[in-house]
Amino acid sequence: MTLRALTLVTAVSLLAAPGAGFAQGTKERLSEADILIVIRSHSKPLRECVTEQKRRNPSLGGTLRIQWTIQPNGKTRSVGAAPEQFRSTYLASCVVGLVKGWNFPPHRVQGEAVDLPITF
Repeated sequence: MTLRALTLVTAVSLLAAPGAGFAQGTKERLSEADILIVIRSHSKPLRECVTEQKRRNPSLGGTLRIQWTIQPNGKTRSVGAAPEQFRSTYLASCVVGLVKGWNFPPHRVQGEAVDLPITF
């Protein structure tokens, strides 16, 4: 086997290897506690979003649900807001913008979608 072919086989093997590209000690999947630690670390900006929404429209209230998935590299994806009645609110756009910038610990297996209820 030539050096070029060996390099190609090695590269393909590394790409196909489970957990390839992750540091040793990377978790298999995130626990609920892992996710809550990150959410709680952003509690101040979340409260600021709620406060500004109340200032803009004091009569609006309810429960906004923010949903997203966490990729194995720790970045968020598919961040959205529900129900429909709150999607166009300041609160929804503020929180969705925050969550898009959050980073979670790297892990090997993508978990279920996260659903964060915010009552205001």
